[in-house]
Amino acid sequence: MTFPDAASAERAKRLRRLGIDTGARSWGNPYDIPELGFKYNMGDIMAAIGLAQLEGLQSKLQKRRSIVRRYRERLAGSPVELVREADDSDRSGGFAVPVLVKDRERVRKELDSAGIESEIYFRPLGEFPIGASRPTPVAERFSRDVICLPIHPLISLEEVDYVCDRLIECVA
Repeated sequence: MTFPDAASAERAKRLRRLGIDTGARSWGNPYDIPELGFKYNMGDIMAAIGLAQLEGLQSKLQKRRSIVRRYRERLAGSPVELVREADDSDRSGGFAVPVLVKDRERVRKELDSAGIESEIYFRPLGEFPIGASRPTPVAERFSRDVICLPIHPLISLEEVDYVCDRLIECVA
């Protein structure tokens, strides 16, 4: 046995992933951070897999960038506010496609009903038990109004169009 009890094992598991606890996950609260943790979750096997995946990295990045470009083209001029404009110098890997929407929970539920997953990735530090050292009004607004749209190398441009069409309907 590595840990003296189950509670210690659970704490170690949580701390190795930045302190994130998904145990209380709900629709509007995807995780909590009750205690500041670390980023200790990669071993030798994961490193070997990562090295092997580097061979296809450029094509995967190009695919993600084309998906982000399609989202931006389709949502331009719509009531959906894009969080950040991309330009030729953007080196983003396309981790997320964040958009600002009003009445986020209603929009997420309508997208979910249409078979579209959305995520909440951003929460202000003040919402976590570790807290913030000062008020964070911009972060609070950002976290209240932002959802992230689906992006992965297997999503087709037609599926991106479907997501955009449904999202525009939801916010119109």
